[in-house]
Amino acid sequence: MHENRRHVEQINKALPYIEACIGEGKSLTLENVSQFCNVSSFHFHRVFQSCVGQTFGKYVRRLRLERAAFWLLYTAATVSEVSESSHYESNAVFSRAFKKHFQESPSNFRRNRLNISTDSFQQFFSNLSMQDIEPVDFCWVKSQRLAFIRKVGRYESVASLAWHSLKTQTQFVPGISASELYIGIAHDNPLITDYDQMRYDACVPVSMDFKPSFNIGICNLPSAHYAKFLYKGKEDEIWSMYDAIYYGWLLKNKISLINFAIFSEHRPCSEKNEIALYVPICK
Repeated sequence: MHENRRHVEQINKALPYIEACIGEGKSLTLENVSQFCNVSSFHFHRVFQSCVGQTFGKYVRRLRLERAAFWLLYTAATVSEVSESSHYESNAVFSRAFKKHFQESPSNFRRNRLNISTDSFQQFFSNLSMQDIEPVDFCWVKSQRLAFIRKVGRYESVASLAWHSLKTQTQFVPGISASELYIGIAHDNPLITDYDQMRYDACVPVSMDFKPSFNIGICNLPSAHYAKFLYKGKEDEIWSMYDAIYYGWLLKNKISLINFAIFSEHRPCSEKNEIALYVPICK
C-alpha cells in the first residue's frame, strides 16, 4: 500500500509537468520527466504505465497530436507550422502520425471539423437555447496554485466522482476543507479527444506551503485572457454549455484560442446558483 501511494504521488507530480511542456511546445523525453520526479527512467516508465494505463511514449504522442489538432481548429497556423511546433522532423512524418491517430489528414481534419453544418449543430443539442450563448465579460485571470484530483472519462460521468473524491479526502485537511472556491478543469475538447480519454480535474486553491499527498496533486492554473460565461441551471447539465461553446460559439465566431483548458469556477457557500466558465482566448 505504501508503495502504491508513493507511485500515485510520483504520477501526480509528473502529469502537470508533462502537460505543461506539451502545451508550451517544449521537447520532452522520458529522461527529462524521470529526473523531474527524482526516479530512474526504468522505474518511472513502469509506474507510469501501471497508473495511467498507457506507456509514457504513447501518452505523450497522443497529447502532442491532440495539441496539433487544437492548433488546426482554433488558429490560422499552417500544417507546416503545426508540424514544426509539434517536434516532428518533417511534414510527411507528422501527416502520417496524424492520419494514423485521427483517420484523416491534417488538412481534412481542419476542413471537416470547421464545416459543421447548421443542421447538424441543431440536431446535436437537446437544449437549443444554448446555441446563442455569449460571454458576459473578457478578463485577465491571474495564475493560481491548485490542489487537484483527476478522473478520466466522459465529463458527465467522471466530474461528480472527482468532486466526491476531493471533498472526501480533504474534509480534514487544513487550507482545503474550508475552501470558498471550487475550480473544475476540463482539459480536453470533444471535437478532438475520445470520450474515454478526457481528463477532468476537481481543484481548490492552496497556498505555496501546501504539500500534496497520495491522490491529491498540485498544478498551476495559467494566467491568460479569458472569455467568461455564466451558467445558471442544474449542475449536472452544465456540459450542454461546454458543447455549445466548443461546437457553436468558438467555431461560429472564428475565435482563436490559446492552448489552455476551459475551467469552471463556483463558490459552494454562495446563494447565487451560477457557475462561471472561462475560455482561454488570444487577445
